Amino acid sequence: MYLADTSAVWRLLRGQIQDPWPRHVAQGLVAICPPVESELMVSVKADRDYEPFFAVLGRTFTWFPAPNSLWHDVLAIQRDLVAIGHHRGPSPMDITIALTAAAHRLTLIHADADFEAIAKVRPGLAMIRVDQQNP
Repeated sequence: MYLADTSAVWRLLRGQIQDPWPRHVAQGLVAICPPVESELMVSVKADRDYEPFFAVLGRTFTWFPAPNSLWHDVLAIQRDLVAIGHHRGPSPMDITIALTAAAHRLTLIHADADFEAIAKVRPGLAMIRVDQQNP
C-alpha cells in the first residue's frame, strides 16, 4: 500500500503520472490522509466546490488517519534537518505526512524534493518519487 503526498495526488488527478500508479489507485492501493486533505483544501474555490471535490477524493483514494500524537517526532525531524542544513525545506505538514506513512507502514509516494530531505535524516522511511521512478 502507498500513501500519496499532495504533490502525487495532483499529478495523479491530472493524469501526469504514468502506470503503474493510475492502476494502483484504481485497485485501492493508494491512500491519502488528513494532512494531505488539508493541503488540498486550498484548491477549493468556493463552498459549493467543497463537497464535489472531496467526494472525488473519497471515490478515488483509500484513507488513513494521521497519528494522534506526533509533534514530538515532527520536532525531532526538524531538529535533525537543522543539523544538515535542510530545515527550511520540509514543512511540518510534509513531515506529518511522512510520519503518517511510517505509522501505517505505507510507502510514501511523492513528487517533492522536500521528502528527499526528510529521507536524509530518516532513511528508514519508505518513499518513491513517482515523477522519476516506478516501483
